[in-house]
Amino acid sequence: MNFIIWLVLGAFAGYLAAFIMGLNRSNWLLHILLGITGGIVGGAMAVSLGLGGITGFNLYSLLISVLGACLVLLLYRLLTRIR
Repeated sequence: MNFIIWLVLGAFAGYLAAFIMGLNRSNWLLHILLGITGGIVGGAMAVSLGLGGITGFNLYSLLISVLGACLVLLLYRLLTRIR
């Protein structure tokens, strides 16, 4: 069940992160997939910093997921601009 929560939370975080970063909404599937990846990255970073990981569907977990998704989307934007 936790895996499904991570997927839903990551998808929502990806949508929010794309909105926060001002990305166009035509590529929403990519933003959701990058958001799921960002949620995993954000959770891993929070655990490594001693802040605790994603604990369920709550505000703290959403914040960690959105921050991780923003980081992943920023890296994606930088890598696609280099090409």
